[in-house]
Amino acid sequence: MLKLHPGVLSEGEVKAVRQRLEGVPALVVGLLYGSGLRLMEALRLRVKDLDFERRELLVRDGKGGKDRLTLLPQSQMADLRQHLLEIRRLHQGDLAAGLAVGVSPAETLAGSHNRGPGKTPPRPHRGAASRETGGG
Repeated sequence: MLKLHPGVLSEGEVKAVRQRLEGVPALVVGLLYGSGLRLMEALRLRVKDLDFERRELLVRDGKGGKDRLTLLPQSQMADLRQHLLEIRRLHQGDLAAGLAVGVSPAETLAGSHNRGPGKTPPRPHRGAASRETGGG
């Protein structure tokens, strides 16, 4: 039986792929490559998981169900900030049009950092939500 092993791209191959990307896919790939994130870790990132001041990002519920801190690559910071500004503008437009509810992403980010270091709110046990909603 043929065993497939994950391929590792050379530095030149990575550069060639990244040069062909733009927008959100380029941002995601930049985080995969620059922070060592796995795909689902990058896709699950939330605004409150980013700390631009300390150049860190928090991976929640990563491999093995564990949280971990990793570096926020300097090369991605400007693009991430720009993306957050664009999302904030879209959200404000949706709020004004009555199409959205809730707190803006920027306010969420500000609120998460006002808690101070080590003040992350407790997370429910992984099975808690499914028990509460009657799910399996």
